[in-house]
Amino acid sequence: MPENQKIINKVLQVENELVEYKEKLTDSFEKEIVGSEPKSKGKVREKSKGKILELIAENPQITIPKIAETIGLSIAGVEKNIRQLKQEGIISRTSTTKSGEWIVKRIDKKSS
Repeated sequence: MPENQKIINKVLQVENELVEYKEKLTDSFEKEIVGSEPKSKGKVREKSKGKILELIAENPQITIPKIAETIGLSIAGVEKNIRQLKQEGIISRTSTTKSGEWIVKRIDKKSS
């Protein structure tokens, strides 16, 4: 693996850890200060994945920033969802450059 890719992977890993830490802090705040249990994010994440899959199916050349803008998520949020979709074997990318395309390999019912 090239050194640049190792650095990118490490940055993405740290970014994911920060997102998860922020979510834990928000949940803790809601529970302790507001007095309510944190809202379930599972359904929201599944809806986000479904929207991402729809956009990719409509336009395989779509960029992550365009997806984020269209569905109202942060770029980091879209990247996290896409990483999960790749790990689940649902999508892949033909190239890492701007000329690449997304490929939807399969669609799970819970992701759509």
